[in-house]
Amino acid sequence: GLDRNAVGKVSMAVGEGLTGMVIEKGEPVLVVDALTHPRYRYFPETGEERYHSFAGFPVVDRNTPLGVLVVQTLRRRRFSATETRLLRAIASKLADLIVRARLLEEVRTKEKLAAVGEMAAQLAHEIRNPLGSIRGSAQVLSGEPALGAAHLDGAGKLIVERNPPVPAVAAHIHTPPAAIEPGLHAVPH
Repeated sequence: GLDRNAVGKVSMAVGEGLTGMVIEKGEPVLVVDALTHPRYRYFPETGEERYHSFAGFPVVDRNTPLGVLVVQTLRRRRFSATETRLLRAIASKLADLIVRARLLEEVRTKEKLAAVGEMAAQLAHEIRNPLGSIRGSAQVLSGEPALGAAHLDGAGKLIVERNPPVPAVAAHIHTPPAAIEPGLHAVPH
């Protein structure tokens, strides 16, 4: 086949070369000596100058071109009617495989997104539970005569009064007030 180093590096417009001609016509293109054909496009990196005969078959799904099945031979020759029918059938099956592979990839992508959504919901649940406990504890403490509501400034007040989203709480946890109670200090992480 073609030089493996050229795979994915060589490209051409739809109307370019013999392969583009297959897409344009939407039907097989059979050429005994491709090198002499006016639509032949030479790419030195492919190493295809050693091939002579060209048979290109459209790979199509519901009138939408997916690609071209190309068969080339080392010697000049005509493709028989039997070979042409066989290659047409292979191109048709190839289209089915491509469509199924794309559908499978879509399903896998959707499954991955669903899994990420489920993980995010679980994470949110895991974060909300401790925050609820903290909020409840802060509310209980605010009712204690010895630790009145005046002592609930900073992060405690945020949790009790506003119940902000997690990033806001996290920001205050990392930068706590200087002292919530005389004698209590932030513990370095």
